[in-house]
Amino acid sequence: MTPQELKKLGSVNAVYHQISEVPSYKPVWKHRASSTSSFMANPLHYVLCQGLDVHYGANDRTIIGHAVHAGVDYGYCNQGKRLGLCIRVILKAIQDEFTLLSEELNGKVTLRALRQEAIRVFKPYFKEVMPHMKVLESERYLEIDVPEGMYKNPSNFGKVKLTGTFDRLYEINGERVIGDLKTSAKTISGTIDKSKALQNYEAESGSTEFELKSLEKVISKFANARVKLLEFNVRLKEITKAIEDAFDTHKATRSLENKREKLLVEIGKWQEQYQMLAEAETKKVLLVEKLTALNEQYQSTKEAYEIQKAQADLEECKKAHSFQVALYSLMYMIVTGNEVKKVRLENIVKNKTIKIQIFEWELNQATMERAEEAIQFVVSTIEAFYDGVDPRVLFRPNPYSYFGEETNKIMSYFWSKT
Repeated sequence: MTPQELKKLGSVNAVYHQISEVPSYKPVWKHRASSTSSFMANPLHYVLCQGLDVHYGANDRTIIGHAVHAGVDYGYCNQGKRLGLCIRVILKAIQDEFTLLSEELNGKVTLRALRQEAIRVFKPYFKEVMPHMKVLESERYLEIDVPEGMYKNPSNFGKVKLTGTFDRLYEINGERVIGDLKTSAKTISGTIDKSKALQNYEAESGSTEFELKSLEKVISKFANARVKLLEFNVRLKEITKAIEDAFDTHKATRSLENKREKLLVEIGKWQEQYQMLAEAETKKVLLVEKLTALNEQYQSTKEAYEIQKAQADLEECKKAHSFQVALYSLMYMIVTGNEVKKVRLENIVKNKTIKIQIFEWELNQATMERAEEAIQFVVSTIEAFYDGVDPRVLFRPNPYSYFGEETNKIMSYFWSKT
């Protein structure tokens, strides 16, 4: 169903009526693990996408993300293949995804721009990360029946399947590690207070570096002053000698004297510039020494902060992504019987310069239990839905969530009409 078709239903009541018909033609509900957060945040959006198969269209971010994933998957499944072959896969993925572009982005996003950006994002990962990783599985699709014990009524067994595709299963230091790849415009960054000593260092080193840059501009501007001064002094000696020879032979010297006057003016100018150059070079040496001393003085303070910042970044990453990778780990365990609790998240940051963040950690018991409880909640809700509970009760809208913004816009349109 398209957003336009959904909007044509005309009212919130009509939408819920359409939802209530789902069990009659969809005997098995397939729950995507990646949609669990959406279910928790905005149940109505979840049921529209999972139940009515509403597709709001792709945008430039999702198209680039899918294309990069396709290139990475091909690269890992065909290790040793050249970069060009991976790029060919990326270009095909973009071409396919472009047909799904959201209507509101038509004319605003071009194929060329998408291709350039996807390749720009992929290349650093291909060169810096892929050669060093041992991959056991890539883009593994999982589909399993929810265990019978999760149903309130065992006779409902088989009505809900869990599905999902985890990006990678790595082997790192002899251990199996679930890998998840993200492409984002934002760096994953935790917040940590800086000590007074570190703030003082940053302020002083910052002002010193600013002075250095200013001096380097002066040095660059007058870099040829020394050479020019030497050249003009040589010419001055030559003209002075010519004037002396002219006096000795009683020849006219006016023209030569005029040339010497002009040379003296030029020499004065270059002498002034050479003086500025020499002063800037001397100051630069002193500032470099000062900056070196500052770095040495605050080295331990910087290192302590960097360790704390790295831990804060990791905690921020875990806060944002532990839940989803825990779901994949849980599904993998159910399918294979092998428990994988170590995870690795790779975040390709699409800034002006591509940055790749790598985080590794072990899922704790509390996170695994939270993932299991979330799946249990989904199963209980879908089970109640198939048992006839009103979808208005089970799948309420949440206009305050960034999940399902597209759904909220359509609901707001309906509410404005009432």
